[in-house]
Amino acid sequence: MYVLFLVPLLRPVGVHAQEADPRLETRLLRTAAVDESSGDLPGAEQTLRRLMGERPTSTRGIAALERVLRAQGRVHEVLPFAERFADLDPNASVPRLLEFRVYTELDDEKGLEDAAEDWMDGAGPFPEPYREVARAYGRVFGPERALSILERGRSELGRSSLFAMEAGDFLRDLGRMEEAVLEWAAVIGNDGSQVSGVMRRVREIEEDRETLVLPLLEQLRQPPTSGARLRAGAQIALEAGVFGEAKTLAEAALDGLPDRTRRGFLTALARQAQEVSAMEVALWAYETLREDAADGAETRALDQRITDAALATGDTVRALEAQQSIADDLPKGSIERQRALAEIIRIGIERGGVGTRGLLEAFREEFPDAPQVDEFLMTLAARLDAGGDREAAQSLLEGAAGPKSAIERAYLYLAAGEVVQARETFQGALSGVSAEVATEVISLLDVLDRLEGETLTVFMRSAVLAHQRRTEEALSELDVAIESVAQDTRPLLLAMGARIAAEGGVPERAAAFRERIIRDHPYSSEVPEATLELARFKGATPEGVDEAIRLLEDLILDQPNGAIVPTARRELQRIRGGPDS
Repeated sequence: MYVLFLVPLLRPVGVHAQEADPRLETRLLRTAAVDESSGDLPGAEQTLRRLMGERPTSTRGIAALERVLRAQGRVHEVLPFAERFADLDPNASVPRLLEFRVYTELDDEKGLEDAAEDWMDGAGPFPEPYREVARAYGRVFGPERALSILERGRSELGRSSLFAMEAGDFLRDLGRMEEAVLEWAAVIGNDGSQVSGVMRRVREIEEDRETLVLPLLEQLRQPPTSGARLRAGAQIALEAGVFGEAKTLAEAALDGLPDRTRRGFLTALARQAQEVSAMEVALWAYETLREDAADGAETRALDQRITDAALATGDTVRALEAQQSIADDLPKGSIERQRALAEIIRIGIERGGVGTRGLLEAFREEFPDAPQVDEFLMTLAARLDAGGDREAAQSLLEGAAGPKSAIERAYLYLAAGEVVQARETFQGALSGVSAEVATEVISLLDVLDRLEGETLTVFMRSAVLAHQRRTEEALSELDVAIESVAQDTRPLLLAMGARIAAEGGVPERAAAFRERIIRDHPYSSEVPEATLELARFKGATPEGVDEAIRLLEDLILDQPNGAIVPTARRELQRIRGGPDS
């Protein structure tokens, strides 16, 4: 123990006897601060020693003295002041924590233990000394010693659930996860307090979280319980990934819950469920909220959330029901109803909903000029054709006037072998489609104009298969066509193959087609685009960067005035900066 002669010998001063000059502390602290900021640490120390002599329980004074002594490499000299502070105010935590900090820095385990025992001996009915001693022991001696301090505190204070959070943390550090989880459960009171701390700890469990958390949830469910504990259990279950338990606890928690609390809980639960992808729970929460919706606007908002959640769970029927409810609640002919009905049709087309064609016909009747009609007709016709019902697809498109519908009708003509009608329909649609689609159609028309006989038939099959996203089959047909045409036509088909492969998600096949164009047909008009796209493919990986640079440099040198050169220069600059630049 460090000697006390470092403290000026002053008469004993009680806590209440320090008020003779209430401004003394502020005055001396200000003087010490000026000295400290100017670098006069001895001067600051002298002033602070005087302050602690006059005001031995000054929290700010002892903190400043610790700082000044530490700066001079003599932090141990603050210990006698801390001991005197603690003697005068046994319930104060500041001097005790200071002692723990300094003894820990000095590796003085005996001093730390003596200070800890002194504080706990005078703890009386207060739990704080045991909690702080356990924290200090956890850092210095490890979790086993720290846990023993908490158990001692529980025994001496007669409160078996005291320190549950801290005990759980130390048990976790010891690898005793089952016991740790049960301790954390005891933290959650009847008002559901401390749930966020428990959730954070559950989130940090790395292995077997779903199994470990079950006893905790069972403890929260056991009577006598409360709605708040059940609600806390539902939140923890979501965090742990046991979604079925979360829904069960949430259902039980609703019993007798006031309306405002009920709505707040369900809203928060739905939001949390979405964050952890527990969409079944989110769907249940939104449907339960809908039962007590205040008005039509809230009902529609909840129906939209129900739609999204149902789609996420794969429940197309429930999603369509909710979306239909939105549409039914809106005025006929309104733009809002148009959007709601369009969403129903979109879902039906994407998910294969029964009766989608009838819904689309009704939509066309109510909203004949809606911009979605053309898109829906094209998409549904393509689905019908790909599914083998070509007659239904053709029937659907009868009378349709939009450019996208026309494109789809042209592909149906191709599929039927009616090349003349296909050409005319493609050409008629060009003015109404995007530039990207127009470019593809023009390329397709170019090939159709240059082929004939069996080669044309094979190519038409390939084009239809590609349109139906049957990429491998389309490429197989195209390979046959490529081998059967004259050399001067092959680059066109190879370029088409590259486009089909790229759009179909097989970039390696696209690269192979482009390499054939560059290698076998170096003077064809398809070379510049093939070179640029091949360089992009090669430059996407570190091992391909050098080849990508060579391809682009050759392209720029061979065609310095080409329209594609500015793009090639930008790509070259990007690739030279690295594949991720």
